[in-house]
Amino acid sequence: MAIPVTLNNETAKILLVDDKQENLLAVEAVLESEGYDFIRAESAKEALKILLKDQDFSLILLDVNMPEINGFETAEMIYKRERLQHIPIIFITAYDTDEHNFFSGYKSGGIDYICKPINPELLRLKVQIFIELFRKNRELYLKEKELKSLNKELQSQIKEKEKIANELRFRNIQLSDAQKLTLIGSWEWDVLTDIVSGSEEIYDIFEIDKNLESFSSRELLGKIHPSDENYVRSAIVESISENKPFDLYFRISGSGGTKFINKKGRTVTNSSKDVIKIYGTSQDITELKKTKEQLKIFSLFERMLSEIYIFNEDDLKLVFANAEALRNLSLSSAELKNLAFPALLSETDEKSLRRKIKLLSAGKEDKVVLFDNIKREDNSSYPVEMHIQLIDQGQQWEELPAFSSRVCLAVVLDLTERKRTEHRLLTSLKEKETLLKEIHHRVKNNLQIISSLLNLQKNTDLDSQAINVINECITRVRAMSILHEKLYRSKDFGGIDIVSYIKELGEYLIKTYSSINMNIDLSIIGDSNQVNMDTGISLGLILNELISNSIKHAFRGRKEGIITIEFHNVDGDQYCLKVRDDGRGFPDDFDIEKVQSLGMLLVNSLVHQLRGDLIIHNNHGAEFEILFSKR
Repeated sequence: MAIPVTLNNETAKILLVDDKQENLLAVEAVLESEGYDFIRAESAKEALKILLKDQDFSLILLDVNMPEINGFETAEMIYKRERLQHIPIIFITAYDTDEHNFFSGYKSGGIDYICKPINPELLRLKVQIFIELFRKNRELYLKEKELKSLNKELQSQIKEKEKIANELRFRNIQLSDAQKLTLIGSWEWDVLTDIVSGSEEIYDIFEIDKNLESFSSRELLGKIHPSDENYVRSAIVESISENKPFDLYFRISGSGGTKFINKKGRTVTNSSKDVIKIYGTSQDITELKKTKEQLKIFSLFERMLSEIYIFNEDDLKLVFANAEALRNLSLSSAELKNLAFPALLSETDEKSLRRKIKLLSAGKEDKVVLFDNIKREDNSSYPVEMHIQLIDQGQQWEELPAFSSRVCLAVVLDLTERKRTEHRLLTSLKEKETLLKEIHHRVKNNLQIISSLLNLQKNTDLDSQAINVINECITRVRAMSILHEKLYRSKDFGGIDIVSYIKELGEYLIKTYSSINMNIDLSIIGDSNQVNMDTGISLGLILNELISNSIKHAFRGRKEGIITIEFHNVDGDQYCLKVRDDGRGFPDDFDIEKVQSLGMLLVNSLVHQLRGDLIIHNNHGAEFEILFSKR
């Protein structure tokens, strides 16, 4: 609902609607001392014309008994327009003040009644209360709007976090594949647009102009040796049609002669399992084909962006580190070989590292993963993730006398940027949580102000009926205030502990309504459940009506009683709320469908909002059972 926003110090504007001029003047005379602005209308049509031009009214005082269109019909016509639904309507009537007429007024949208002959003091009181409530509603609307804006910003931050997390996850997959595919140059091919992007090594291998940000697959296929072209094309087509990886060896024509290429790729599919991208590596193996297998591996290690370390299994002495590792450590190869691998680590000592390697030696693990900090020569450090594998020299490292019988290969990923990103996201989320807490705190304070104003008004010269109405308003406001207080103190803004909320609200209501000579015990039975704020407000208002009703009516003629409240999960997807007392119970002819009290109308309306069912029982007293689905 759109609520027009005006400042607190603006004069409240009231629309007076009555077909008799003398009645309009009489009402205006009663309220004139309060400093309101009045606009008069002598018919429903005139009132509607005024409202279509000006919606900034704080209240409408509407006579029920008018010719052509009565007050109830006029109210329904007003509230059919969304822009007018925020304006409260008080009916002025000379009709019988039975519950049926009150129900007709509430059904048409009215919030209260003034009966003729008008009690001036009661009229002034009700107008003051509802104009003040109208102003507070506008303040709450502004807070709600601010909360929605902050929530939208928070959702944007969460999406940004998810985007970064997905990107980091994808990069980790690529780095993990780097060990398996022994990549040199990485590339990615968008199958749908036929756009290929690659690392600098791809441009060098295939001798592509580095001024181009991307190129097509046709440009690469055009460089393949004619004898290998059909083989490569068929293998790629098969990979796309069957959604499987490929590992190809072929020749290309380069400026210096023929090159031997090893190309590996993996497919990426959409939700329909159609291949949309292929990513992988291409390696120039021309020189490697002329040397031993060990030189191939070392060449690959040197060109990888990840840090690579090789150290002996027995004494943990370093025997190799690639260029990326030496650059980060600010050491030369000669300086590095004087060190044992644990000397580089801040948190993992030699004893702990040997325990990890023992798992590899025993065949209990294929690799171990460690998180630590690597120390530089200047005593600074940076966070890393290490993947360590054991390699048998007899099988893979022949004729390399620098190695012992077995060596450990450590692939190290620098986590510095990831840690910075995580820190920024955590800081941002903490700031948003602080803002949400402040908003709940301010809403709770505003509700407390409303409650205090109603208490002040209650202490004026009012009849018992007006005091009862104000007391009911106070307890409803307090039910919402307790909810916001719990959200303010909660670590989880997604919901509140409903059992704890029921206990606090029930104790407040018993303390409020019980007389000095009345002892009412409250029994809470329930599971620990989290419900969202909307559900919590509806349940709080329902409990307010049912508990106060039991206190007022169930224990007449008694000095003690018990009110029991149960809240449980039912069948996994429903909640069950029961409120019962050990009082007099319902009369034999009681029919809830015929009860037209404001409290029960409110309960029925709130149960409908919860999409639930209300069932009543005589179970050694009155029992209300509400079943509703989880949201």
